[in-house]
Amino acid sequence: MTDRKSSSQSSRRRRRAPGRRAGRRRYFGGLTAPGANMMVFTSRWQFGQLTSGTSGILSASSIAPTITSSSEYSIVGSMFTEVKLLAATVIISPQVNAGSSVTSGRLIMGTNMIANATTHASLPLAITDVQNLAKVRFYVLSQYNNNVFQYQMPVPRNLEFAGITQDAPVAPTPWAGSPGAVYVFANNLTVSTTYAIVDIQATWMLRGRQ
Repeated sequence: MTDRKSSSQSSRRRRRAPGRRAGRRRYFGGLTAPGANMMVFTSRWQFGQLTSGTSGILSASSIAPTITSSSEYSIVGSMFTEVKLLAATVIISPQVNAGSSVTSGRLIMGTNMIANATTHASLPLAITDVQNLAKVRFYVLSQYNNNVFQYQMPVPRNLEFAGITQDAPVAPTPWAGSPGAVYVFANNLTVSTTYAIVDIQATWMLRGRQ
């Protein structure tokens, strides 16, 4: 004869925790695990250096993700036809040696959400060109600051897919592909000096296996 108490306890143990639903594992922004014709893809590359000019101003406006910058672009481009950005991180590594006579300064950064890696405004000329952008952050450029800084770019939820060769088109598409470009600005620095190296890490959803 079956022990009703034991059977009831086993049934309760098998029940799902409150709030859990059956289904596939969730990824970025509530996306479900990709199907047979989709893939989550992450890549990293070096953008370049942050170097002050002859007037002591350091600025950039083209720090932005695009899948064409990935060293594996030709491979994934031959397998998939569409792409959209899920996440992007700008990594700033200081390059000023301790004990040097380099002047310290404050770097301000923010994301222009209607720009991209292809189309962006000219270099910021003042702090006012950056301070009202999305997700503004500050970083100290100094020989005493050797901390690597990671800036998480804001990425719109529910982006649409774009053609994999046009994720950052000349006519920007803030609603699709890989939108957004990080602007940085600092002034009163030592002239013609490399203060940091910038790397970018980005994650995309690929779709449309050929």
